Amino acid sequence: MILNFLSEYVSAKDGFVEKWKLLSAQFVEHRLFYTRLIVLSQYLLSGEVSFYIITILGNLSLVGIFIISWQQLKLAGHSIYYLIPISLLLFQPCYSYDGVLWPAATLAYNSVSFFALLTIHWLSSRHNLHFWLALGAAALCTYTFGNGVLVLVAGAGLLMIQKRWKELLIWSIFTISILLVYFSDYQQYENRNNPIHNLINHPQYIFLNLLVFLGSALNWDEQWLRPLNLNDSASVLAGGLVLATFLYLFFLTIKAWIQPNLPPQKVNKSERRFKEFLFGSLTFFILTGFLLCISRVDKDQIFAHINRYRIHSVVGLVLTYCMALRYLQSKSLLFALTLGSILGIFMLSYFHFYSIFAQYKREYITAQYNWVTSNQWFIYRDTSYWEESSKLIMNKAAKSINFRITDSPFSQVIVKNEIVPDFKIEHNKSQKMLKIMGSASKLRPFGASEDYFVAFKNLTTSTTYLVSATYDRRSIRLVLMGENYYYPQFHRELTYRHFPTGTYQIGVAYCRNNTLELKWQPFTFEAVQESNLVY
Repeated sequence: MILNFLSEYVSAKDGFVEKWKLLSAQFVEHRLFYTRLIVLSQYLLSGEVSFYIITILGNLSLVGIFIISWQQLKLAGHSIYYLIPISLLLFQPCYSYDGVLWPAATLAYNSVSFFALLTIHWLSSRHNLHFWLALGAAALCTYTFGNGVLVLVAGAGLLMIQKRWKELLIWSIFTISILLVYFSDYQQYENRNNPIHNLINHPQYIFLNLLVFLGSALNWDEQWLRPLNLNDSASVLAGGLVLATFLYLFFLTIKAWIQPNLPPQKVNKSERRFKEFLFGSLTFFILTGFLLCISRVDKDQIFAHINRYRIHSVVGLVLTYCMALRYLQSKSLLFALTLGSILGIFMLSYFHFYSIFAQYKREYITAQYNWVTSNQWFIYRDTSYWEESSKLIMNKAAKSINFRITDSPFSQVIVKNEIVPDFKIEHNKSQKMLKIMGSASKLRPFGASEDYFVAFKNLTTSTTYLVSATYDRRSIRLVLMGENYYYPQFHRELTYRHFPTGTYQIGVAYCRNNTLELKWQPFTFEAVQESNLVY
């Protein structure tokens, strides 16, 4: 998406109007104006595209959320000490690859949550200047990602609770104006689910998915579209806690709203602002979860724990903690248990997600090597859509913005014909499957700077492809007892149905300190490429 936008923007010939349309163009249900603006600004300032910078900017939204939380706690009179659980919740890797390293997703999902909180933060102050700042933040939120539109609803609700009728009128005019622009030339995708149909036919799974969505920070299952199972229990309980907190806060807010106005000297403005911030923010995230679930749940299946959604759950849990803080302050033992539990989640999250990030790193290295040596990613070989469409975009970007991947991930490649002990290959010719296993005895603790790969050489075209190996990790108990994080074996199971046609030789590759040592084994097989029209 990023490279395609930049290529089209630079190639645009009709001036301002065409370029504005490209900046504000619809992407599925979204208007990714903020993402495109960041990408364009970087390109215009530096003359190049850095996905590292885009990713860092997306993750800086977590720092922004942390600062807003700190400001709110300070204004409410809480010690900075109570920020520790918030930092542990925010800065742990449960967001997985999508929420941490995927540039477009990170910049969209994290940033929309930040701008939503910033909008409510400004509105909760009741200052005239801050109201206008809130309008600007709301506009950015709306044009960052699709659910950003919901901050307009949350903001209107908060202004109504505050009885700021003049500001509510301005906000309403602003909302109508921005929605008219947002939905101008808007295309409705027919393959998206029917919310009314879903509510009627799958109400129980809509509710379950809402709970899973709100508690997905504690649901690390990477399998989606499946029945409810025990892996969802923690997220269901956590989501129930977030929802119950919002309902309790909603009750308190409505109760205070219908009561006669208290004399100014009896109003605790700091406490009122804090609760208004929590109410407005939770409204946004609850509405996000509800809208997502009624529009996507068309089967009795769980899907709302998808990793890129987890930022919403993390912020929801942060807000729930803030709501409970007054009570926790009075119960030191309960606060200690809460802090200990959050610290445990923090440590388990890093332990669990290290293997996932390490696997993605291996996939990235193999894709980079394959592209530089053969102009193919090869990791997408089983789906023609990703392989061919990405190649199309890469070629387009090379011509328009001179974006090329030319650097190999390895400084040196040493090739040998040498039999590797304990290396096994199981070949199922009828299913065209390969199961490859070998010793990974050279792995140091946590596999730092060292990895194993499986190599395939097309003897017909003299082209070499790398495929990442996988490792099984030990339990946290064994690691704490001093064992290596991984068991000392690597394995990989794959089909060669979609390999380019030719005779292949298999090899074992070991990387250390950026040097790849590749050992070809005396095993060959024939591949005839089949259709891979899979999306």
